[in-house]
Amino acid sequence: MKVETEILEDHQAKLTVTLSDEQLNSAKQQAARRISRNTKIPGFRPGKAPYPVVARTVGEAAVVEDALEILVDKIYPDALDEAGVDPYGPGTLENVESMDPPVFEFIVPLAPVVELGEYHEIHLPYDPPDPDESEIKRVIKELRESQAVIEHVDRPAEAGDIVYLTLSGLEAGDNGSAEDGPLVPERKMNILIHTEEEGSPTDEWPFPGFNQDLIQASAGDSRQIEYDFPVEDEAGVFSGKTVVFTARIDEVVSRELPELDDEFAQSVGEFESADELRAYVITSLQDSLVREYDEDYNQKLLDNLVEISTIDYPPQMTEHELEHMVERFEQQIAGMGMDLDVYLKTRDMTREDLEEEMRPDAEERILRSLALLEFIAKEEFEVDQEEVQEELERTIEILEQSTAGQPARSRPTYSREGLQNQLINRQIERAAFARLKAIATGELEEQDVQVADAAEEKEADPPVEDPQEQNEPVTAEEPKTAEVEAQSPISDPQAVEEESVELDKETIQAASEESAE
Repeated sequence: MKVETEILEDHQAKLTVTLSDEQLNSAKQQAARRISRNTKIPGFRPGKAPYPVVARTVGEAAVVEDALEILVDKIYPDALDEAGVDPYGPGTLENVESMDPPVFEFIVPLAPVVELGEYHEIHLPYDPPDPDESEIKRVIKELRESQAVIEHVDRPAEAGDIVYLTLSGLEAGDNGSAEDGPLVPERKMNILIHTEEEGSPTDEWPFPGFNQDLIQASAGDSRQIEYDFPVEDEAGVFSGKTVVFTARIDEVVSRELPELDDEFAQSVGEFESADELRAYVITSLQDSLVREYDEDYNQKLLDNLVEISTIDYPPQMTEHELEHMVERFEQQIAGMGMDLDVYLKTRDMTREDLEEEMRPDAEERILRSLALLEFIAKEEFEVDQEEVQEELERTIEILEQSTAGQPARSRPTYSREGLQNQLINRQIERAAFARLKAIATGELEEQDVQVADAAEEKEADPPVEDPQEQNEPVTAEEPKTAEVEAQSPISDPQAVEEESVELDKETIQAASEESAE
C-alpha cells in the first residue's frame, strides 16, 4: 500500500491510497463469500458458492461494491498510521480514482492545532461598575410594588394603574387590513402603566411604549394599536413587519404603595431599618453587576488570547457546533411554547438559513474554546480534590432537596461521576480565568516581584544566632522552600450556591440580577 498525503487549506488531509491488484482480488473473494452467505443460490449451501457463480447471480458490480466497502474498512486505519495524521473525526471516501490499480482518495478532518501567542503580554484593565442610584431606587420600588394595595376601579386607566387585558395581533396587509391569520394568538396579560418619571422599559412587550397606549382605556373597551417594527427587531417574529394589535380591556386596578420606612423594611425580611434594606439592595446589585462584568471580561480575555494565537480546525467542527446550537435554540423556544418550524415560517427562512445566521457565533465559540483549552494545557492547573468533593456533596444535597416529593419517574436523573467531572472542569476553568485576569491586570507580575524581593531579603539578612546556642554544634539542614502560585478570585456565575433561607431576600436578589441585565 502506498499513501500520498496532501494537507488542504481547510485543515483537512487528502490521502491518496494505492493498493495492489492482489489486495483487490482478495477483497472481492471475501465479498463473494459474504454475499453467498446472505443470498440464496440454487445448488449451493450458504457461503459455499464459487466466485463466478456469485458474480453471475448478483452481478460483478455488486461484488466490487461490497469489496470496496471491505477494503475501505481494512485499509483506512493503516492509511492514517502511514500518513502520520491526527484525525478530528471519521474521514470520507471522496473518490475511487482508478480500479487498475485500485486508487482511493480519502478526505480526513484533522485535529485542531493551537499555537498560543505571548499571552503574558495581554493587558486588560479590570474595573467593575457600581450600581447607580436609579437602579437602587428601581429595585426598592419593585419591592414596594410587591406589597402594594390593589383595588378595582371603575374609571379610565391612569399612570400607575395596572390594566388586565386580552391581546392578539395580526400582520397588516398592503391595504392596511390584517390578513393571513393571527401573528399573535389571543393571550391574557397585565400591563403596568408607567409614570413619566419611570419611563417605558426598553424590554416591554410587544414593543416599548405599549403601556402608554392604554391610558384612558376603561374595562370593556377594545383598542387597535398599529406598530411598525424595525428590521433589526430582536423579537425576530415581528422583524420588519407592521402589526395591528387588538387590546380588549378586562379590568383596571389602582395601586397604593407602602411608605419606605422601618416598618416596611421589617415586613420585607430580616431587616431592622430602611437603611439596612437599602444596604442589602446595594450589595445584591453590586454582586449581580460584578457577575455580569466578569462574564463579559472573561470573554474579552479569550478574544485577546484568540487574537494573538494561530488556531486551525476542520469545517466539521463548525457543523457539529451548529447542530448543537440549533438543538439548544429549539429547546429554548419550545419552552416558550413555540415550534421551530413555526418560528422559521414566521421569519420566512429555512433551517439552513438559521444555521448560516448562527455560523459566526459558532466559529467564535470554537475559537474561544480551543484557545482556553490550550491555555489550560500550558498552565497545567491542579485540582483541589477535597474542594471538589465538598462541592459535590453540597450539589447533590441541593438536587435532592429540590426534587423531594416528586414521583421517582419525573425526577431528573444525574450521574455522580458526571457531576464530579463537571465540578472539576468548572474548578479548572475558574482557575484559568483567574490566571488570565492576573496576567492581564499585572497582578501576576506584581506577585512575582514580591516573591523575588522576599527571597532576596531572606538571602541578604544573616540568621540571628541565639547567644545561648553559640557553643552548640552546628548541624546542616535542608533549606525549606515554598511554592507561591498567583491566584485571583473570580466570580463564577454558573456555580451552584446554597439556597437562601429568606424568600424575600431571594426576591431582592432576583430583582437586582434583572437590573444588572
